[in-house]
Amino acid sequence: MESLSGLDAAFLAAETDTMPLNVGGILVFERGTLSEVESYDRILRVFASRIHLLPHFRKKVVNAPFGLVQPYWVDDPSFSLSNHIHLVYPSEEVALNQVLEFAGLILAERFDRARPLWDLFVLPRVEGGRFVLIAKLHHAIIDGISGMEALESLFDLSQESDLATHPVAHIPESPPSRIEVAAMTLFGLTDHTLMALSGGASALKKLPDTFAESFSGHNFNQAEEMRVRTSRTGASGSISSAREVVAHEMDLKKLSVIAKRHGV
Repeated sequence: MESLSGLDAAFLAAETDTMPLNVGGILVFERGTLSEVESYDRILRVFASRIHLLPHFRKKVVNAPFGLVQPYWVDDPSFSLSNHIHLVYPSEEVALNQVLEFAGLILAERFDRARPLWDLFVLPRVEGGRFVLIAKLHHAIIDGISGMEALESLFDLSQESDLATHPVAHIPESPPSRIEVAAMTLFGLTDHTLMALSGGASALKKLPDTFAESFSGHNFNQAEEMRVRTSRTGASGSISSAREVVAHEMDLKKLSVIAKRHGV
């Protein structure tokens, strides 16, 4: 059992029905010669052989009592890859616009917090002789950098693979009891209290200067200068839970020319 970082806990706390904090990716591949079932089975075997490189993919979130400290990561005792890797449209070829529409629908849905916060959808037959993987992960377990690292651990740049090797054995830890969660929360709360007292002592030393600046109006003037005033537009109203994914194709060579020209 381990605590979420403050930032990851904030991603969980900030989520609402109209603002699901999901990270998504659409990965397009050449279809090859494998059947739909064979493709799905191969993906399952790849994940089984490498999921030990992504430990949080086997963990779920448990909240601390009364939300006193950050939630915890704990092993999901009923974890199964088949509950997270889904075969969709197995018997029909779909167009790319259908892939984008499906991605928008699933990315708009919030995760069930009682299970690990990720899913992978396999679309084995997409127009143009391709197949597609749609990854959906909660921002609490992944961000842009760690997302690239996760992809790097799952895919190869050569034809060689390690599917012949046996998956790394994993025995999930027993779920913590309420007493264990309460005890860890108490220790965490004590640490937070000590840190707050330490920070409070430092803040007290600065109070005279802070009051002096406040009475002089210095802080207020700074705040006024930093305020951003914008006119209301059609895009600044309330949002719904609906999401739409839009894609555009561009030649990689053209992107390379642009990158070299601008030094990025």
